[in-house]
Amino acid sequence: MAQYLVLSKIKIWKLWKNLFIYLFIAITLLTSCSPDEVLDPIVGKWQLDSQTVNGIEQTTECERNTTLEFFENGTITSESFYLDGVDCLSDIDTSTWENLSGSTYRVDDDPEGDRTLIFSQNNTVFSFTMTEIINGITYEFIGAFRKL
Repeated sequence: MAQYLVLSKIKIWKLWKNLFIYLFIAITLLTSCSPDEVLDPIVGKWQLDSQTVNGIEQTTECERNTTLEFFENGTITSESFYLDGVDCLSDIDTSTWENLSGSTYRVDDDPEGDRTLIFSQNNTVFSFTMTEIINGITYEFIGAFRKL
């Protein structure tokens, strides 16, 4: 009888031990899973769609090849295309970006300062506006990029 009680206690102890292990695993799995982080809508590759000055389209077919790629780690790679006479040339540059709040961004090499971007079409298009006064004339520049 004493041997039976010892065996029963061992079985009960093993049962509790296994139950504790399974419970620990279940709690660990349930609490360690976090929902996917929501990416900033700017993250991804964007292509120049249009640029207007005072409402007049200024974008050439060459310039429409311009791309910006914003990475999660806060870096940007840009490839800017431009006409040099009849040749379409490009320059590649890198810099950093930061979301200051909502749709206000700072790019480290932007001499104009912080930019407020307007996202549209389910975050697949963003645009921004710059205003500059030259010789007393106000120029409004609007740039728009489309997500690739």
